Amino acid sequence: MRWVLVEDDRGRPTIVLVHGAFADTTSWHWVAELLRADGYRVAVPDNPLRGPGTDAAAVQRTLDSVSGPVVLVGHSYGGSVITQVHDPKVRALVFVAAFVPAQGEINQLALDPIRFPGSRLIPPVLQVKVVDDATGTAGKGVDAYLAPDGFHEAFAQDVSDATGAEMLTHQRSLAVSANLEPSGAPVWAATPSWYLVSAQDRAIPPAAQRFMARSDERPDAGDRRLARVAGVQARGGRRLRASRGTVIGAAVFPLFGGGIGCSVRGMQRAQSTTTPDDVPAR
Repeated sequence: MRWVLVEDDRGRPTIVLVHGAFADTTSWHWVAELLRADGYRVAVPDNPLRGPGTDAAAVQRTLDSVSGPVVLVGHSYGGSVITQVHDPKVRALVFVAAFVPAQGEINQLALDPIRFPGSRLIPPVLQVKVVDDATGTAGKGVDAYLAPDGFHEAFAQDVSDATGAEMLTHQRSLAVSANLEPSGAPVWAATPSWYLVSAQDRAIPPAAQRFMARSDERPDAGDRRLARVAGVQARGGRRLRASRGTVIGAAVFPLFGGGIGCSVRGMQRAQSTTTPDDVPAR
């Protein structure tokens, strides 16, 4: 694969968008177009969905092609990936309805049905299959995926049938072991970070999102610095297209002396009433 240098001569950060499980790079298309329209360079790396460590290395390869400061954004499972990307160019992190594991934690803790009930990512919607996987034993692995007949209701309930069907065609399976992999040292411990809570999420329960976004409620809060997160809550489920741009803009504005115009202007609205309009995800 050939990597092309990404550089912004005006000193603005490059926005790197990392997708989550059961999706691919097209899930960021609408947000990427908004950011580019505001004059930002945007990179959307392919996330292999093999495990946070392996996937962080894939994101790092994209960062190696970027010159200048970076705002790193992770959606859903992608949050556990950006948590492990240690690169001095990364000046801010944005977690969009995402996992935010501390060192030694696994993503599955946030899906505990007793502590954080409500996730729809359970059988029969959640299925498993054997796949070819170079990172697995003997080149094989076990992946999780969402059954087609339950995909829309469990994962994309806030979009039209047509958009849900389109998203299904872009579904990528996730290694079952990925959510059981202990996290390494978290980048957010020393990096300004923001979190967008999806109040109607059916994948990661909103209560789990709020818990991860508030370090003072976690067992070893004294050793963490996620308290710097500026939390924004938005109505809606997995898509949250308008709100994603809002919280990315909130991260860019104070750090780089300029924000994403349409996003920063929408901050107050997103805090209370933002509901994503039904724009195709790709």
